[in-house]
Amino acid sequence: MKAVEFIRKYELSSALAAGFLDHLRRDPEEDVQEEVLRNAFKEFSGIEPDRSKKVRTSEINVDEDEKLSSKA
Repeated sequence: MKAVEFIRKYELSSALAAGFLDHLRRDPEEDVQEEVLRNAFKEFSGIEPDRSKKVRTSEINVDEDEKLSSKA
């Protein structure tokens, strides 16, 4: 699977996709096993790629809220 296909399959936002591609440090058109891409995405974002966008967004918001409350 190509990284660009992975991005389309999991409907990653453009900002998340750009960061993921930078983290991956591979040609976006290079054929890579999907498991390698999944592991790289989880390492990069801390989120499983197969979850829905709604869940990912709420998890990110919760993480940010926790960080902000711990600084207070």
